[in-house]
Amino acid sequence: GVGKGKKIGEGEEGAVKWNAVYATSLPLSRRLCEKLRLVLTPLLATKLTGNYRTGKRINMKSIIPYIASGFRRDKIWLRRTKPAKRDYKVVIAIDDSSSMRKGGGHEMAMVTMGVMANALAQLEVGKVGIARFGDGVEFVKGFEEGWSVSKGREVNRSFKFDAERTRTMECVEGCFDELGREG
Repeated sequence: GVGKGKKIGEGEEGAVKWNAVYATSLPLSRRLCEKLRLVLTPLLATKLTGNYRTGKRINMKSIIPYIASGFRRDKIWLRRTKPAKRDYKVVIAIDDSSSMRKGGGHEMAMVTMGVMANALAQLEVGKVGIARFGDGVEFVKGFEEGWSVSKGREVNRSFKFDAERTRTMECVEGCFDELGREG
């Protein structure tokens, strides 16, 4: 396990443990990031491409043929048509019930959360939220907040792993509601 007594991210000793988890999870995050890059394709058009009659910028490669054609080949403009940026909304939901403490599942969940959040941040996937669920659902990291080592510690501290029940359907419904909100 990561440590006895205190959980990852709690107190000064916990901060050292979270930093160690973060450092050891970076190679896994990089590998996951490369796998996700293949699956999560870019959606937002940010690259300039093509030859158009109107557009955003002039294609310098088309200027000489344009002049040589007596100004007839007037498709010299570039537009933003090629998707190059990702714009996804992702929720990482973690069971915060007491059953997760059995067999060290809570520590594995925190490490996995770190790996996933790091990979999604490296990939610049869009908006990532982190939720905890048990008796209810609570977003411990909103979609607008960034991810860092200190944010990881803060998110980790919000998990208690002491809920009496695991309400999975309530979690799914709460995540769908949050994903459906604009912003």
